[in-house]
Amino acid sequence: MVLKEIIQRTPNIYNSNTMKGQVGRGYQQKTILKLNQMEVRKTFDDIDLQQKFEENGYVIVPFLAEDEAKTLVDFYLENRLEQHSSGLHSSILHDDPVFKKGSFEKITAAFELEAPKYLTDYVPILAQYLVKEAFTDDRFKLHLDPALTDESKYTAVSIWCALEDITKENGAMFVNPKGHKNVYFARASGPPIYFSEQIQSETAVKVIELKRGEAFIASQKIPHGSMPNNTDKPRIAANLRLIPREADNLIYYKELNGDLSIYKVSQDYYKHAYADEPGSRPKDEGLIMQIEQASIKSGIESMHLH
Repeated sequence: MVLKEIIQRTPNIYNSNTMKGQVGRGYQQKTILKLNQMEVRKTFDDIDLQQKFEENGYVIVPFLAEDEAKTLVDFYLENRLEQHSSGLHSSILHDDPVFKKGSFEKITAAFELEAPKYLTDYVPILAQYLVKEAFTDDRFKLHLDPALTDESKYTAVSIWCALEDITKENGAMFVNPKGHKNVYFARASGPPIYFSEQIQSETAVKVIELKRGEAFIASQKIPHGSMPNNTDKPRIAANLRLIPREADNLIYYKELNGDLSIYKVSQDYYKHAYADEPGSRPKDEGLIMQIEQASIKSGIESMHLH
């Protein structure tokens, strides 16, 4: 199937400025694809939060009660494994499938009670603990996470909630405010896209310190990273990623040649298929589009010019 045929059957994810020939497996055509820079639906019910979110790419709000945060911490500590006792790690990559799915359910259940107080008809697709263990001296560099849906029409969000007080000493997140405004290209699961040292300077980023139960709600396109954890306790956060109810849940899978294949998957894909085989190609899901590496590189270069 050629790209033109695929586009006709899919959401309007990309504009296509096409040179002669055909694309698809085995074809040689070069295609430049750019995300439509069109108005998207609102993310927040509150006008002030919506304006701050559009301007900066994130907001900070009260989220979980202390007892709810403690319940999530206790569940993590009761199930941690020795091989996950150092560095930065996610529960979705945990070796115990029962714990992975239990984490997904507990985080989703807690967050689903609070998220509708802020977000306009969003549904959860991925839930995980994000833990930076004690004395992890690595600074997780400024980077971008993968796209989760058609970003020309919809805004995917990430709710990052502090389950204990989080400061610049124990692994606080930092962001490049307003950086989401320059991200108009598809991003795959797997190794993240990093930024130059100049963009990562102290003057270009803002450290996000949170009290237990506070949440950082951010665009999936916001550049972010995290500080080292210089303390003797793990920094434990819970994360839920959501998309608008009417949006498609999409997996952007990176091919060996750098091209992206986009698959439409079920809402519970990350809980089951992805948790069972993280990073693998979707097996029983429909391919809806393929994007050449050149268009992605062009988007990254354009972003770095801003």
